[in-house]
Amino acid sequence: AAASCIASVVIFEPAVSTRLHPSLAPLAVVWAMVAACPLLSDTVDYAKRSIFGSVVGAFPAYLIVLVAGPKWRYMFFALSFPFPLLLCMCDASCRTPWASVIHAQAAMLAFYGVMAFGPEAPALSQKYAAEMVLYFSLGSVSAVVAHLIVSAFLCQKESRCVTVVKAQLEVCVEDLLYSVEGFMAYLFTGKVHIEELAKRLDKLQLSVSKYADSVACWNREPWSDKPSAQSMADLELLLSTAVAQQAALLKTMGNGYTDKAKAFIWEAVALQLEELRLCTVAAMRLVCHWIEDKDNKIEVQTVTDAAKKATSAAHAFESATRDYFGRVNVENGRWQDEAPRDADELMRAFFAQRATRRLAMLVGEFFDALLVSDILRLSKTRYCNPLRNLARATHNQLTLMATGSEYFKAGP
Repeated sequence: AAASCIASVVIFEPAVSTRLHPSLAPLAVVWAMVAACPLLSDTVDYAKRSIFGSVVGAFPAYLIVLVAGPKWRYMFFALSFPFPLLLCMCDASCRTPWASVIHAQAAMLAFYGVMAFGPEAPALSQKYAAEMVLYFSLGSVSAVVAHLIVSAFLCQKESRCVTVVKAQLEVCVEDLLYSVEGFMAYLFTGKVHIEELAKRLDKLQLSVSKYADSVACWNREPWSDKPSAQSMADLELLLSTAVAQQAALLKTMGNGYTDKAKAFIWEAVALQLEELRLCTVAAMRLVCHWIEDKDNKIEVQTVTDAAKKATSAAHAFESATRDYFGRVNVENGRWQDEAPRDADELMRAFFAQRATRRLAMLVGEFFDALLVSDILRLSKTRYCNPLRNLARATHNQLTLMATGSEYFKAGP
């Protein structure tokens, strides 16, 4: 609404309205609403593509009228089929580099608008094509200006995308702590609490998905500095791994364990398993508190030590398990007398042991990835080079547009 008001003020200014075609005025007002997006990065991107798209569509229309003269509509009709095929290459569904620069729908509208509604006189039609570009530009710029005004009133100290990414990551870590606590505590009684564990896992999956979406939005913001793509990918991979491990662990809990399996497989390493559970939950909780600590009261070394302790507990549990079954293998009679007869139950138990060790080690790996990316401690000075970043993003787009292989990618 604010963007449309800005466009309307400019349009109905007497110095402007008396010189432009009045029938095109609603285009700027409507396009200002269309170009306004929740995130400034999306608004700027939409405005950029709309302006370039209107130029790409209106400029050929201008040339056709200039070359054909009074018979320009006949030439327009002849070219109204092959030329739009080229414009279709700019659509996002074609997945070409042009889609990041040109708005295909704006280009089509500018091209066919001149053909369908342009005045019969060639000179007026040429002016009509230029006004199409002007109105598209006015609507797009109005949306950006309105977004900047709102951001100024809200006194945002950093990019909205950065704020969203941080908030979503905090939610992910909280949900990860919540789910890990449940899975580690209900390892034996998961059959009874299967619905509760499934709810916790679903909540974690949803938060990880939202975090991935927020990172994708941040990557579309060209003017802000970001952590390296590899460090961001490592964070997402570790979160996805934690979800996958717990999803697989949930399946092993569906049938529970018999008393014989508990006695044979778990009791001999019960102390090491409890130590693993306590260290893992403690380290994960400390990571969560460190993320929420805005005053930097929790030192990095404290969290690192807790994560190393969880990793050591995982190795101790693995060593104890290996030593125990090594002794059992020597005592052949114990396999026949004490081991469960259900091979599926044995495999589920062995996988559960492996998964719990992996969850413990993921805590340290995840915290290390957080430190490498520095995503939660980003300094405001890292956002003071917007022109440099815009120039770099534009250079990358132009490089992709000049790369032939980008137009013939395999796959859907």
